[in-house]
Amino acid sequence: MIKRLHKEGEERKVNLIFLAIVLIAGTPLITEYTYDILARNWEIWKLISIFAFAYLICHGIFRIMKSKGIEK
Repeated sequence: MIKRLHKEGEERKVNLIFLAIVLIAGTPLITEYTYDILARNWEIWKLISIFAFAYLICHGIFRIMKSKGIEK
């Protein structure tokens, strides 16, 4: 579905779907891992996961802002 939308020029919809998937998957993990780190039960992969999901969320937002169909 994403490939079809991208071929049809619906870049904004593809970026919104990407951001929605990252938010659905990332938000529970970010909150759980943040709680673990604050409770001093942290491991390095939890810290890396938090930064990776934060990067993906920011990347998705910037892709939406740069995509076609948005007037500044």
